[in-house]
Amino acid sequence: MKRFKICLMTFLFLITLPMAYGKNINTLTLISHFNYPIRWIISENPDVLPGFTTEFTLAPFSEIKTQVLDLQKEAYLSGIDEQQNNAFWGIEVVDNQLVIHGYRSKNIAYSWTSNTITFCTPDEYNKQGHC
Repeated sequence: MKRFKICLMTFLFLITLPMAYGKNINTLTLISHFNYPIRWIISENPDVLPGFTTEFTLAPFSEIKTQVLDLQKEAYLSGIDEQQNNAFWGIEVVDNQLVIHGYRSKNIAYSWTSNTITFCTPDEYNKQGHC
């Protein structure tokens, strides 16, 4: 009986190991090409972005990263600079992929790829078609 329990526990361990480590780890990178610091507030579901505090600042010409957790909900972020320019967007994981939702902005342009959001001035965006 004892041998059976050991074999069963070993089997259960071996089949759960790939499930624990086989998940995609989704990392989000925020890059600023913007000319002012942008103060961000995670207004909903901050637990989706464990590497960010509820309020943080993205300095000009810098970048920061966080893991994005698949918690079946979207995190919403509002940003504002010292000139009252602002942006609002969301992030979630759907089918093991990051999904970025660009909602609105006023004088802060932004564009994204699958795991990176870049912020820039509207002039830079208009010249290049992206940040």
